[in-house]
Amino acid sequence: MSLKQRVLMAGLLAGALIAPVVAAATGGDPQRVTVLSASDAAAVVAAFAGGSARAADLAVRGPVDGAVNRFYQVQGAGISSNIDAHSGDVLSLVLPVTSATLASAPATAPSAKATAEQFLVGRSISTDGLTESLRLIGHGESSEYVVEWDRVVNGVVVPDLRVVGVDATTGQSFRYLYLHRAYAEPGKPAVNQAAAEALAVKLVGGSGVLVEDSQLRISFTASGSQLLVWTVSLTATVDVTPEGTLVPGHWDVEVDAATGAASITTAG
Repeated sequence: MSLKQRVLMAGLLAGALIAPVVAAATGGDPQRVTVLSASDAAAVVAAFAGGSARAADLAVRGPVDGAVNRFYQVQGAGISSNIDAHSGDVLSLVLPVTSATLASAPATAPSAKATAEQFLVGRSISTDGLTESLRLIGHGESSEYVVEWDRVVNGVVVPDLRVVGVDATTGQSFRYLYLHRAYAEPGKPAVNQAAAEALAVKLVGGSGVLVEDSQLRISFTASGSQLLVWTVSLTATVDVTPEGTLVPGHWDVEVDAATGAASITTAG
């Protein structure tokens, strides 16, 4: 996978929790009421990115609705970001690759952890009461350390999340995810973990399928109704070209824990 492809992959991963689903009415969800303007969103990104771009260089689309939030999509100067249109929070950020980045040293698990923690500290982002984890994910020819902070209630990952992605080759932070929303105490899933993983494997297909991680999480509909879902991360080799070329890749699949309905949220 080329460096450009790696950055595109980061953008796909950043959209896993907030991929657009509709683009107009709030559907009765008070957390989707637009407060921020498009120009405000551009200014937020420019400040958060730490000088990587000026607000005037950023194009803003939206707001659009995702699984949990209504947000603006902001792009330009190699940056891709989503900004909560209600709260003004930076929901996701993918930073550009620079010559300084390419000259950096490869990451180890300890250094990736330290880099991710410093990314949050430098932006005054709290992780109090959250559980930290670290995993190495392969993206073909490249790989990424994912440092994640979650809040878990009765075995369910609730919507209180921070994620920093660190490029294993350069050792630099290049993507960020944030999620925080009020929720009701989750119930028990009708679809168990093994069944959810089987549904995810069947949906992706291909050969050499390996389930890397499965988590039970809370999500929301466009009207604000709370859902309980399994998020299944896996790798597989699939046919993705007209010539029938087999390509290894990473997928995230969401499985409704009540109905078993499955959909791909990240592909590549």
